[in-house]
Amino acid sequence: MDSVPVPPEPPMLVLVLDALRWECGGGRSRLDPDRLLVRSGEIAVVADRSAEEADTFAEVLLGRKPLDGGQIRLADAVIPLDMRREIALVPAGGGLFPHLSVRENIVCGRRGVSADAVRDAAARFGVKGHLDRRPGDLAHEERIRVALARATCASAIRALVVEDRAGSAPCHRAVKTARKELPDLPLVVVTDDATQVVTLRPDPWEIVDAP
Repeated sequence: MDSVPVPPEPPMLVLVLDALRWECGGGRSRLDPDRLLVRSGEIAVVADRSAEEADTFAEVLLGRKPLDGGQIRLADAVIPLDMRREIALVPAGGGLFPHLSVRENIVCGRRGVSADAVRDAAARFGVKGHLDRRPGDLAHEERIRVALARATCASAIRALVVEDRAGSAPCHRAVKTARKELPDLPLVVVTDDATQVVTLRPDPWEIVDAP
């Protein structure tokens, strides 16, 4: 009997934030501990002191603000500013536009996103039947699935950032869905309220002032 070929294991993805320094509110910030390493399927939690600080840190990870020092690496490759599109974002509460359809939210103004890519992303997260509906017509879990479809549509995503903010719905549903549907991705939760995510990781990284 011929043996059945075993598919190769997907490569381990490792996101490393090493000695980062960035400007925020007129000063400089850093992580404590100074090195964050999160592998495929793992969660890192970064606890910020304010919503402004959390927003700035997320923008640094996504390449919307420059680093003042240190490196962001995926495996052993340094990810420069213009390549951070490999890191996807799910905003707090999903961040969907209420006046747009689910289909329009998934595309979200990006050029070159095909109809097939939208349908594939919607199917992956179980919202293919909702493409012509508005976010307000959906349950919270469905809106989170739309946000994940938007974050991962038509891009080679190798890490995921999930925002958590005081006053918004906690990030637990987004994290649970991401871990189920995207088990190979490193995941970073960025929060301004560590009490909301203590069940995810009891020892979060903190943002502190840098010299």
